[in-house]
Amino acid sequence: EGLRGRLFRVLDRSNSGTLSLSQWVKGLSICFSGSPTARREFGFHLFAQEQETHSERPSPRLFNEGADELRKYAEAAERLFSNSASSVTSGRSVGRSRSASSSDCTSGPKFAPPTRAIFPSDGFEMQDFVGIWAAEAEDVVEAIGCLLRVDLKIPPATPEEEANIVSRLNTPFSPESPGDPGAVWFLISARWWEKWYESAKRASRSLDLPPIDNTSLLDDEGRLRLGLSQGRDYLVIAPGAWRALWMWYGGPGPELSRSVVEIGTTCELEMYPLRLHVYHLEEGEGEESLLSASLEESCVQTVAGLREKVSTLACTTVM
Repeated sequence: EGLRGRLFRVLDRSNSGTLSLSQWVKGLSICFSGSPTARREFGFHLFAQEQETHSERPSPRLFNEGADELRKYAEAAERLFSNSASSVTSGRSVGRSRSASSSDCTSGPKFAPPTRAIFPSDGFEMQDFVGIWAAEAEDVVEAIGCLLRVDLKIPPATPEEEANIVSRLNTPFSPESPGDPGAVWFLISARWWEKWYESAKRASRSLDLPPIDNTSLLDDEGRLRLGLSQGRDYLVIAPGAWRALWMWYGGPGPELSRSVVEIGTTCELEMYPLRLHVYHLEEGEGEESLLSASLEESCVQTVAGLREKVSTLACTTVM
């Protein structure tokens, strides 16, 4: 069924196959800012199944399969929002402390779920669920709320909430330990970030922020300028944080993604990939080389991989 299907089923309480505006708004409000009790109940219904009883209305119960799904999504929420640095409002770092709040989704599982061996055949009712999976359910529903705000381009209600979401979606970057090969990071203008940072510290939205503008980081040919300094000219943020800010603010950008490469035994963020110009030869009288396209490629790209990309760009087979 997937999480999307489960979410739709919970919001569609009338089982009509469609959602009314009131159903949609009510569900979003629980995910965005619902009370712990409301989030627990919402989480229970996300993973429970209707059990036929002697009464007129089916009784929702949590069975093994639903519990496995809940565990999976709770672990995903913990991985997605697990950071170790402080909140943006307490410094320039954009990570979030795992001990900042007892209810945030970085705090991880608080209870050990029962094993399959002792899982009742008729499942758990709401009151049993709350005593075992309350924290996990809150984490999942809160994570859904965070991601829905990004996907639906719904700006957070306050600068504090916005800073909280960006902090959770971000991971502190260290040039000495940038991550595994292939990990992707995004560059963002330090000038724009400072404006956002000042806005995030305010109690209300009294500062209108312009769209994200990274053009100051580029030269006249649209390439990353040489001599830039991390912290002074740009910051490095995680894909989740970039996507949230881009969805809410848009901009001319442009998007500046950079990947981690392994050179020898060292991993580093490749700031300046190779820029290649692809030409093809027009046959006939007065043969002429025409510029077909330009592309940026990593210095660790293989010859076979480069040949495939060039072949696609030039619409020919490169031998």
